[in-house]
Amino acid sequence: MSSGKLKIREIFKTVQGEGSQTGQPSVFVRFSGCNLWSGLEKGRASGAGECATWCDTDFASGTLLSVSEIVDEVNKLTVGWKHRMVVMSGGEPLLQLKRDAGKKLCEALKEIGVRLALETNGTVDHPVLELFDHITVSPKSLVSTKDKDVSWNHVVLRRGTDLKVIVPTMWSVNAINEFCGWDFSHKFFQPKDIDGNGLSNIDVAVDMARKHAGWRVSFQTHKYVRLP
Repeated sequence: MSSGKLKIREIFKTVQGEGSQTGQPSVFVRFSGCNLWSGLEKGRASGAGECATWCDTDFASGTLLSVSEIVDEVNKLTVGWKHRMVVMSGGEPLLQLKRDAGKKLCEALKEIGVRLALETNGTVDHPVLELFDHITVSPKSLVSTKDKDVSWNHVVLRRGTDLKVIVPTMWSVNAINEFCGWDFSHKFFQPKDIDGNGLSNIDVAVDMARKHAGWRVSFQTHKYVRLP
């Protein structure tokens, strides 16, 4: 990969459909690559993360773009916007954002008045996080994790704005109790979507929120209205 370029799967405008920023018009910059699985159908069985069995995000391929090319695309997509928010997602975006080119991209977007949001699995911690206005951590269990031997040591980023736990999960109730001690302004259970319409497993998420004080349910509202 060129040291001055970042591999990007797609850049598109939509409305943030999840978490505490639900309803906010946003531009998503989706980074290629993840450290929990390859993103390829043939790699689902060998993925380190349990998310490999259900993840529906296409992040395996991508195009190498320079910082200026990404900024230009954001500018083009947000003409006339009074409040510009860019959500950096993946895959796992911090794998590239921790590079010099990633930091330069964040700095360039901040310079033109963009509010930066991040969606990460929490397995990477890096000083570039200081440039973000909103951080969502969605921890994923490892395939090797068992309810009787829970481990979340691979989740090193335990602070941010939103903590979003996809349910049902391999983690036990004891692990959920541990999450309650992490430093987040908002905590959500989000139904795992297995039907493609964002409506699967709602009962599970609602039941979890009832059982854990301070937690709410996050729905994938953008899917209900057929936005990307």
